[in-house]
Amino acid sequence: MCGITGIFSLSGRPIQNAEERIRRMTMMLKHRGPDNQGFYVSNDRIVALGNTRLAIVDPACELKQPLTTFDNKLVLSFNGEIYNYVDLRKQLEQRGIRFRSRMDTEVLLEGLRLEAEDFLKKLDGMWAFALYDSDNRRLILSRDILGERHIFYHVQNEELVFASEVKPLLVDAESIFDIDFESFIISLQYFSAPPGRSMIKGIYRMLPGHNIKAEIGKGIDIYRYRRLHPEKWFDFFNSKPTIEKVMETFEETFHRACRKRLPLDVDYMTTLSGGLDSTLICLYASDFGKNKIRTVYGQSAGKPARNLDEVLDELEASNFTAKKLNTLHSHIFLNSDEVIPVLTRLSENAFEGMFDSAVASFEMLAWHTREKNLKVILISDGPDDLLGYPKDLNGYKLDNMRANDPVKFEILRLISMTKAGRYLLKRIGLIKSVISPLTSYNPFIFSPLHKSWGLDTIDKILTNEQIINSSRYYGTVSPDYSDIIPYLDYAQMRALSYATLSLPDMFNLRSDKAFMRASIEVRLPYQAPEMAELMIAMPTEYRFNNGNTTKYVMRKLVDRNIGSEIAYRSKHGFSAPLWCSSNVYKAMKYDEIVKECSAFNEYPFKEGIKNTILKPQNQDMLWPFYVFAKTYDQLKNRKYINDNA
Repeated sequence: MCGITGIFSLSGRPIQNAEERIRRMTMMLKHRGPDNQGFYVSNDRIVALGNTRLAIVDPACELKQPLTTFDNKLVLSFNGEIYNYVDLRKQLEQRGIRFRSRMDTEVLLEGLRLEAEDFLKKLDGMWAFALYDSDNRRLILSRDILGERHIFYHVQNEELVFASEVKPLLVDAESIFDIDFESFIISLQYFSAPPGRSMIKGIYRMLPGHNIKAEIGKGIDIYRYRRLHPEKWFDFFNSKPTIEKVMETFEETFHRACRKRLPLDVDYMTTLSGGLDSTLICLYASDFGKNKIRTVYGQSAGKPARNLDEVLDELEASNFTAKKLNTLHSHIFLNSDEVIPVLTRLSENAFEGMFDSAVASFEMLAWHTREKNLKVILISDGPDDLLGYPKDLNGYKLDNMRANDPVKFEILRLISMTKAGRYLLKRIGLIKSVISPLTSYNPFIFSPLHKSWGLDTIDKILTNEQIINSSRYYGTVSPDYSDIIPYLDYAQMRALSYATLSLPDMFNLRSDKAFMRASIEVRLPYQAPEMAELMIAMPTEYRFNNGNTTKYVMRKLVDRNIGSEIAYRSKHGFSAPLWCSSNVYKAMKYDEIVKECSAFNEYPFKEGIKNTILKPQNQDMLWPFYVFAKTYDQLKNRKYINDNA
């Protein structure tokens, strides 16, 4: 795992101050690669590339990066991991390739040299890379299919400038950037800027599964090179397999994905909460408890009061599974004063539009991992989105009502159109029957699980036009998948949307930002492409067990391998986000910062926005607006210029 930076002259004119600029940009990403930093500037000064390295594969290798081929015709700046690099290396060796290292970076470089972009179809991994072809004076940027890694870029003065994070772009530019207000509105509601954009005007992020080709005199060309193929599982599910057969297939596929994502050269850790997702990762990473692995539980609240049903809370469930699998289990408390500087830094550096305060919890886990002298952590993002959260199960039930009792559905839809109607349904205990006016079945639009607030909260601070215009970025399906959409049910459509939008551009940005801050590589076994395709294609009977539960096939696997205590427990033991705990609230001065921020007068906010935010009953709105105020101040006053953090 690394950080990459680059400048490419689209006009063909030599880059001015190339060495100084690329060094400054690259050193701002030292936290992403503290083990080594390298720079490349072409002889004609058309391109400058930087690379910071977090040494995971072949960590003792001292080959200079960015990495060049023997003939110096290709140069690669790479951020990521290629999990099947050992097999690919053998194939390339059979074709006469001689390697200078054991790095997956060199496997990628040589594969691209022989097969160009066709080689990307063979990769099982995560990546964001820049490949420069000196013969053709051509630059290729690439981002992996699930968007685990990121590239931000902008075009200015006929130069394409890019980096793994936004701040190096701001520091390099001569101009003063401005807030993209529409992106902020979307970040406010979905915790992340729209796919393909950041919160800064003119700074974009690459889309997952896409490449950018830059050539002198031709500008840039953005195109998709790869997409997911859930249809490969259609025949399997159309054969109506038993739940036991689906469990077997899921287990084989996921066990393989987990094993591939275990580092060969360095030690690692995996999170272990009390839930299904991390439990299965630990099960297969440990090879059913045969191998002793390190696990960690991050607690953000005091021990909850004992429930009457005697169900295990999160900490107890975590300890139960750790004991069952005989892991080296650690337990840390996240809500200490040490989180205050973490939250402060996050609030001042939301240029990419990441507003989810859970970044702080992840970063605290990252620092704990680093204190253990580890470099890699496995986390469980994916199944909530791809196999269904309670919100998705409720959406599925409403869709069934639409199909089987259209009169009742239409009555509820009409009642839900007004605020009074929604209030009535909630008062009489039918909150799950509220149908969001923003929901649409043609075109397909739904409210994803990372939508921050309901309509009756968000309309306190946004106009109807702002709400409607911002509801078309997440919870939709790309036309790139139009050929398979007719074969997908409602739950599968939601899963496809999560896989192509929410995971790449919200959840994976969150984990990358958090863990790389502490120089920890995060790996996501559930987002192996073959796993994502399997979960997208899974029909509702294996997801929801006829509407009785979520993640049915996973519960069955946990029940068989760990126990019903974990498989069917009701979750409790969670706490409020770290940003609003009493010790943090006092230190951060939220009210004061929001009151003093001039940005509220410069953008088209709803009248009286500050008073609304600062009302005690609207306290949960404070964090995103505080982040907006702090990031705006950094941008307006260019405070990031001398900040290497």
